[in-house]
Amino acid sequence: MNFCGIIYINNLTAYLDMEKKIVAKIFAEHGLGKVESVANIEIGFTNKVYVVNDAFILKVCEDKSNEQKFEIEVFFYNFFKDKIPVPEIKVFDKSKSIYSKFFMIYPKIRGDNLYAKWHLLNNDQRKIIIKQLCHILKVINQSPYDEFLQKFDVNFSDNWHDKI
Repeated sequence: MNFCGIIYINNLTAYLDMEKKIVAKIFAEHGLGKVESVANIEIGFTNKVYVVNDAFILKVCEDKSNEQKFEIEVFFYNFFKDKIPVPEIKVFDKSKSIYSKFFMIYPKIRGDNLYAKWHLLNNDQRKIIIKQLCHILKVINQSPYDEFLQKFDVNFSDNWHDKI
């Protein structure tokens, strides 16, 4: 069954059982409790994304060539966590000791996806959201980026677009 881009897995195949076992191992290793349910979210472009126990998001970097971008994503979530709304990373593991891929875990963000609701909003509501997004972009643009440049060995540039 598919609801809002989420496929709920009821009768797991052997392959998906293996996936659930891996998720259970990851959660046990990081003290996140027992895995009761795993749902695949099919809205990601590059990574596999799962909802675990309807409480956590497990994002897995499936493409080795994307690992640095995945790590940069985690860096920015942590960097901006006290400045703008971003996921709160509970686990980032790039060791490949538990699972052979980079992965991150964060609490599931409650609410509706803006993409699914935008057409239902009136112009005043849309203006409020656009102002919030402009504020977020302003915070990003005004943030120092020295730590990012050093950590990821990026050449200096005058704008974020060139750094990301």
